[in-house]
Amino acid sequence: QKEDIKDAKDTGERKDYNKWTIELTAGQSKGTRPFTEGYFSSNPDSFFGTVNVNTFSVGVRYMFSSRFGLKVDVSSDRFENNKNTTSLDFQLQQYRVGFQGVVNASRLFNIQKELGRLSLLVHAGIQISQSTPKLKADQYLADYYYNKSEYNGGVMFGISPEVRISKKFSIIGDFSTISNFRQHFTWDGRLNDEKNNLSGQMIMASLGVTYSFGKDELHGDWAII
Repeated sequence: QKEDIKDAKDTGERKDYNKWTIELTAGQSKGTRPFTEGYFSSNPDSFFGTVNVNTFSVGVRYMFSSRFGLKVDVSSDRFENNKNTTSLDFQLQQYRVGFQGVVNASRLFNIQKELGRLSLLVHAGIQISQSTPKLKADQYLADYYYNKSEYNGGVMFGISPEVRISKKFSIIGDFSTISNFRQHFTWDGRLNDEKNNLSGQMIMASLGVTYSFGKDELHGDWAII
């Protein structure tokens, strides 16, 4: 009981907390631009769209302090047309690696006591990805680059709300956007039009779990245990 009271009063910097976290997430990712005319992934007749789990990620985070850290993550994304729309068929596989800085916003703005089991992480950095069209070409897809891969590079930004469910585990959500600076392919697997200046953009929404590990029971994300 004394230990609980001590933790509840402690809203400042601690030195005896775990700094490593691993996270596993899954969700939906969509290319927003560019697309070839006649190709799209969202359902224009549905306000919320169709939920399709097509992205899986694993990441490792290290916090230098309770406020700032670094994160490395890898993900797999499968882009394809929504079967409930009139879009022409397409499939494109992307593998991505991200290197990002992380800020614990709840601690940065000193509101961790008010949030309790909730924490808010903000992350941003660079990413490198490999994109490969996966729909076999035929007489109607003569310009489709089946199994031809290209490497893209760009920046990413995201917000991750986190809810603690035990001393080691938490549930984490993530909302991220990625901008590519040298994307030759459209998200449907054809060549990007020159007027787009080889740029591309995608969005992601995912949900998963995190596990903190180290010699201590408390992770730096949390002020109240």
